Amino acid sequence: MINIDTVISIFVFAIGACIGSFLNVVALRGLTGESIVLPPSKCPKCNNKLNWYTNIPIISYCFLRGKCQFCKEHISLQYPIVELTNALLYLFTFLSFGYSLKTLFLWALCSLFLVIAITDIKESVVLDLHTYIIIALGLIYSSPWLQLGDINFIQSIIGIAAGFAFFEVIARLGYIFAGTRAFGEGDTLIAMGIGAFFGWKTLLIIIFMSIIIQ
Repeated sequence: MINIDTVISIFVFAIGACIGSFLNVVALRGLTGESIVLPPSKCPKCNNKLNWYTNIPIISYCFLRGKCQFCKEHISLQYPIVELTNALLYLFTFLSFGYSLKTLFLWALCSLFLVIAITDIKESVVLDLHTYIIIALGLIYSSPWLQLGDINFIQSIIGIAAGFAFFEVIARLGYIFAGTRAFGEGDTLIAMGIGAFFGWKTLLIIIFMSIIIQ
């Protein structure tokens, strides 16, 4: 007999996959400037409106064998990968922090960073709106009224300032050595968002790890 914890975990995974499907829309339409609400989901190749039963996260991709039901063109692997990644992130977060407000905030953080990853990988673009939301959520996350993280509100503000200062100094050194910024402003905004959530000390660790991984 399946216990309640397993049922809830499956539900969380499914919710994560559904939101992951929406994140694909947010990222791709953010790049084109289209509304994320209208028009309804459509094939990017033939522009036919997708039926609900062919728009089920992960499952529909497998059922259709990665091809559009209308034009039979291949569907990008991006769609199921994003859906699965967001589902796993939601499940891992839930299993780590359980039924808590912290879980909701971290879900939002994971999804926003996933959207940023999509736009960055596809077009080397980081949309300011997505990073502004992360910074705002970070401040709320560490506010005196919630205090969900390991840092307080002042440390969150210091983290934002540290992210800005560290990346802007390095970016502007590019003008001296190469005549242009070393990297875009989006990286600075991302660092500010990380600093808002986790503070300047953790920010430095994350920067170091990201350099190694990259």
